[in-house]
Amino acid sequence: MNWSGFELTKKFKISLVLSVLYLIFLTSISSSFFAMIERRQGFVPPDPLLDLFSPADVSDEIFFTLYLFIILTVIHVIRKPQLFLFTLQAYALMMTLRFITLLLVPLDTPPGIVTLRDPMARLFFYEDGSVTKDLFFSGHAATLFLFFFIVENKVLKYFILIGAIILSVLLLILHTHYSYDVLAAPVFAYAACRITRVVFRVPDGGDVRT
Repeated sequence: MNWSGFELTKKFKISLVLSVLYLIFLTSISSSFFAMIERRQGFVPPDPLLDLFSPADVSDEIFFTLYLFIILTVIHVIRKPQLFLFTLQAYALMMTLRFITLLLVPLDTPPGIVTLRDPMARLFFYEDGSVTKDLFFSGHAATLFLFFFIVENKVLKYFILIGAIILSVLLLILHTHYSYDVLAAPVFAYAACRITRVVFRVPDGGDVRT
């Protein structure tokens, strides 16, 4: 159901406002949080997959892939109020889970890392764009996998899946993440969708589907 035929109930308005405010709060603390993560001493786990190839700078390809699918997803979900709200809530939970895992799993930068150049992340999340220890789990990969679980249109859904897989490979080529960070991304993205559905009692087969 689109906005024109949707009843904006008090409950929906409150949920939408609280979701937006919470996302603003997470964004506001991100710079300080990631600066703290960057200063912390971490460990370097063995990663045989990364050892198979030398790193290369594919920042432009990562930026294009990520934001292309963000734009396509926003265009898709913003037309349906319940789907739009669900997306905000699931993304906010995924960000929260990522903050928690970053605190619990202190990792040092992968050997041979090429710093990812992401002007949007630098604008909203990082103080100077030089954060390299925000590793487990990959926020870039998890974002696209989250959209894959949320989007209803089957063509777009699997188009996003292809984009998520390509993005994951590019992140490994850049050596900006360990393979564990990328492999964990869809797990946490799916968990965020399922938990959001349970907490907010979104029925299966309704206006939003995972």
